[in-house]
Amino acid sequence: MRHGFICLAQRLKMRERSRATATAGAPAEARQNLAISLALQGRFDEAEQIERVDLSPAQAAQNIQYLRSLLSDPRRWNDMGR
Repeated sequence: MRHGFICLAQRLKMRERSRATATAGAPAEARQNLAISLALQGRFDEAEQIERVDLSPAQAAQNIQYLRSLLSDPRRWNDMGR
Protein backbone atom coordinates (compact mmCIF):
# COMPACT_ATOMS: atom_id res chain seq x y z
CA MET A 1 0.00 0.00 0.00
CA ARG A 2 2.90 2.35 0.69
CA HIS A 3 4.03 2.16 -2.96
CA GLY A 4 0.55 3.23 -4.11
CA PHE A 5 0.65 6.19 -1.75
CA ILE A 6 4.05 7.27 -3.07
CA CYS A 7 2.84 7.05 -6.68
CA LEU A 8 -0.25 9.09 -5.84
CA ALA A 9 1.86 11.67 -4.00
CA GLN A 10 4.17 11.96 -7.00
CA ARG A 11 1.25 12.44 -9.39
CA LEU A 12 -0.26 15.12 -7.16
CA LYS A 13 3.12 16.83 -6.93
CA MET A 14 3.40 16.74 -10.74
CA ARG A 15 -0.06 18.27 -11.18
CA GLU A 16 0.67 20.98 -8.65
CA ARG A 17 3.95 21.87 -10.38
CA SER A 18 2.16 22.00 -13.72
CA ARG A 19 -0.51 24.30 -12.32
CA ALA A 20 2.06 26.54 -10.68
CA THR A 21 4.09 26.99 -13.83
CA ALA A 22 1.04 27.47 -16.02
CA THR A 23 -0.12 30.53 -14.11
CA ALA A 24 -0.18 33.81 -15.97
CA GLY A 25 2.46 35.30 -13.66
CA ALA A 26 5.17 32.79 -14.53
CA PRO A 27 7.32 33.87 -17.49
CA ALA A 28 7.46 31.64 -20.55
CA GLU A 29 11.22 31.21 -20.10
CA ALA A 30 10.67 29.69 -16.66
CA ARG A 31 8.17 27.20 -18.05
CA GLN A 32 10.44 26.26 -20.94
CA ASN A 33 13.41 25.77 -18.60
CA LEU A 34 11.28 23.58 -16.36
CA ALA A 35 10.12 21.56 -19.37
CA ILE A 36 13.73 20.97 -20.46
CA SER A 37 14.70 19.94 -16.96
CA LEU A 38 11.82 17.48 -16.73
CA ALA A 39 12.56 16.04 -20.17
CA LEU A 40 16.20 15.49 -19.24
CA GLN A 41 14.92 13.48 -16.27
CA GLY A 42 12.88 11.35 -18.66
CA ARG A 43 9.56 12.91 -17.65
CA PHE A 44 8.54 13.65 -21.23
CA ASP A 45 4.76 13.72 -20.81
CA GLU A 46 4.94 16.29 -18.05
CA ALA A 47 7.49 18.34 -19.98
CA GLU A 48 5.30 18.39 -23.07
CA GLN A 49 2.27 19.44 -21.04
CA ILE A 50 4.20 22.42 -19.67
CA GLU A 51 5.52 23.32 -23.14
CA ARG A 52 1.96 23.44 -24.48
CA VAL A 53 1.19 26.41 -22.26
CA ASP A 54 3.26 28.63 -24.58
CA LEU A 55 3.60 26.59 -27.77
CA SER A 56 1.31 24.84 -30.20
CA PRO A 57 0.85 21.11 -29.59
CA ALA A 58 2.88 20.38 -32.74
CA GLN A 59 5.80 22.59 -31.67
CA ALA A 60 5.75 21.19 -28.14
CA ALA A 61 5.82 17.63 -29.49
CA GLN A 62 8.67 18.52 -31.84
CA ASN A 63 10.69 20.04 -28.99
CA ILE A 64 10.19 16.98 -26.79
CA GLN A 65 11.13 14.68 -29.66
CA TYR A 66 14.36 16.65 -30.08
CA LEU A 67 15.15 16.29 -26.38
CA ARG A 68 14.40 12.55 -26.57
CA SER A 69 16.85 12.26 -29.46
CA LEU A 70 19.55 13.99 -27.44
CA LEU A 71 19.11 11.51 -24.61
CA SER A 72 19.08 8.48 -26.90
CA ASP A 73 22.18 9.52 -28.85
CA PRO A 74 24.80 6.78 -28.36
CA ARG A 75 27.54 9.39 -28.27
CA ARG A 76 28.11 10.67 -24.75
CA TRP A 77 29.62 13.93 -23.59
CA ASN A 78 32.62 12.17 -22.08
CA ASP A 79 33.34 10.59 -25.48
CA MET A 80 33.66 13.96 -27.22
CA GLY A 81 37.11 14.80 -28.49
CA ARG A 82 38.30 11.21 -28.68
